[in-house]
Amino acid sequence: MRYKEINSRQQTLLAGLIAIDMPISFEELQIINNYRQLNEELYRGIKEKLNRSDISSKINKNNLNISFLELINNKENYFNKNLLLMQKLISEASSWDKFSYNLGSYMKIISDFNINLDDEIFRVNESIEKQSQNLYNISTKKQLLASLILIVTSILAFISFIIITRRIIKPIENITSAMLELSKGDKSVHIPEINRGGEIGVMARAVESFKKESQNYSKSLEIEVEARTKELKAVNDLLTSSIDYASKIQNALLPQKHKLNYYCDDFFIYHDQRDIVGGDFFAIIEKQERIFVCVFDCAGHGVPGALLTMILGSFIQNIVKDNIESPSSFLTKLNNFFKEALSNTEGYEVSEDGLDALVLEIDKNNKSIRFSGAGIPLLKIDKNLGDKKILKGDKYGIGYSSTPNNYTFKNIDVRYDKGDHLFLASDGICDQIGGKGISFGNKRLLESLEKNKNLSMDKQKLAFIRSFKEYTGKNKRRDDITIIGVKV
Repeated sequence: MRYKEINSRQQTLLAGLIAIDMPISFEELQIINNYRQLNEELYRGIKEKLNRSDISSKINKNNLNISFLELINNKENYFNKNLLLMQKLISEASSWDKFSYNLGSYMKIISDFNINLDDEIFRVNESIEKQSQNLYNISTKKQLLASLILIVTSILAFISFIIITRRIIKPIENITSAMLELSKGDKSVHIPEINRGGEIGVMARAVESFKKESQNYSKSLEIEVEARTKELKAVNDLLTSSIDYASKIQNALLPQKHKLNYYCDDFFIYHDQRDIVGGDFFAIIEKQERIFVCVFDCAGHGVPGALLTMILGSFIQNIVKDNIESPSSFLTKLNNFFKEALSNTEGYEVSEDGLDALVLEIDKNNKSIRFSGAGIPLLKIDKNLGDKKILKGDKYGIGYSSTPNNYTFKNIDVRYDKGDHLFLASDGICDQIGGKGISFGNKRLLESLEKNKNLSMDKQKLAFIRSFKEYTGKNKRRDDITIIGVKV
């Protein structure tokens, strides 16, 4: 029979006995129930504690009495015996006197047992607390020991770091810094750790050896460079003096400018080579009340261009002796002359040396103006209307392989009013890069000239130079520059 069923049966019988003969009081019944509940609670509590294997294994059983040891070892049997006793007392209550007597004995037994049980529970709890305190003390000691070990380990690690930094890392950093200074060209830098043993000493001595070798190489190189510099300076001085002399010869070939005063109201000439000598050239040829104003732009600049101007100057000296019929005949003869002069090209590629040209004729008697162009246009600005015109001649140049032999250039008549401006300009102006990376161009050139048309020609020249240089800015000059302005 289960424990709950016994309790239920016990309560039923006691309640029935009380109701029939009233052998015990209500207070006595309450006492019985209280002992029963207390017994049940003690049973559950002791059972839970004894079921904890960690406590059962750590209780010092020498401190407990034999009855409690029996309770620990035979807890199930004890409680079962207790239940059987209760069951027997109730089931054998055939006479009230007997039941009453046995019930009193049972209550006394329970009371004595509970007193002993309280004492034993107190001693068990006290023993458990002592064991827990011992375990806590042991755990605290181990924590202190672990903390001490951690502190000692950290100190050793820090000391090792300091030693490694001072003995290995710092010397390597010093050697590396010295190598960096050597790579920058500082040959006087001190190399540390060269007397030290081990790998660091080997490294330092290797860097020191490299430093000495670089110093020796630098000295020998400086000596060689100085000798070569003297040689180059001597060659450069010779070339410069030769080019300077060539510049004097080239300038000597330029015409006298004052001849133009008789044929126009005013004029200006701006001739600026990019280098000491160049490929731009101009000529003023006077023939029988006519004047021919010419601008030439030879291929290239510098010395190559200057050599072509020498050929050009030779042609001009010859043609001055002959009669010049027109600008067209002038360019036609010049083309044939250049083709013949540059024809000795056996063993070389086809020559592409040549020049662009513009020849302007002003006839004083007939009061007429005409021109012939070979790749260079004539710029015209009307005084009154303010019109700006680009008058183009032939597209062929002079002396180039693309220009046919005996090619006849055409004459173009120019209608003008007194006070109009005519300009002859080489392509070094229009091709110059400036501003936002754009070339100066004919349109900008015309606008610059038209804006200052009411100024004197000398002031127009200065205004043009200022405008051109401002536009060029920090950009490199690309070519030679020649511009001639004529106010008719």
